[in-house]
Amino acid sequence: MIRLFHPDAQIDIFRHGKAVPQKDAAGGLEIQRHLTEEGRAQVRRLGAKIADIPYDLVISSPALRAMDTAFIAMSESRLTVMALFHVADDNELYMPMDQRHHDELLRLSLAIGHSRYGEYQDQSPALFGHFQSEMITALIKIPGIGNAKRIFVSNHGLIGSALAEVIYETITGKPVDGPSRDIVRNTAVPECGCLRVSQTGVEFIDYLA
Repeated sequence: MIRLFHPDAQIDIFRHGKAVPQKDAAGGLEIQRHLTEEGRAQVRRLGAKIADIPYDLVISSPALRAMDTAFIAMSESRLTVMALFHVADDNELYMPMDQRHHDELLRLSLAIGHSRYGEYQDQSPALFGHFQSEMITALIKIPGIGNAKRIFVSNHGLIGSALAEVIYETITGKPVDGPSRDIVRNTAVPECGCLRVSQTGVEFIDYLA
């Protein structure tokens, strides 16, 4: 079995800053939603808060708002260029690659809106099981991921929670449970909020509170 993460890895999964609505994005595309001025200010504050964390790998979903969040946060937090910066391909780490699951997630998002991951999981556990398998496949392709000890992931609220769950299970070899399960399933992650995953569990951090 291939070890995906360093045994001492700490993976910080951030939700992006405040973004424009889809109607104001280039081409009216969800993936092209960019940060608002408020969102950029949020991310600059985040960058200052995490300046002392020695991230050695930065990963972003391909959504513009997530990429903007990663670039701005990193430029605010340190003077040197990051050694490794990876943007996921296609819809990886953003939406299911399988069209049926993609459409199902869109249907749920219209019905439920931005909410807790647990509410989505209760509605369609099979959907997220498949999506999380795709997430792991995407992570395996990232150069240097197995050697990184501090990883910054720029992602999304709901998707970030699903990612935190599968990363925890990959690191520990067991299902998320106890307080970590409650955090993953029941936290509606705010803008620039963080789910920190390690061998010891999952922690929620609101750097902007």
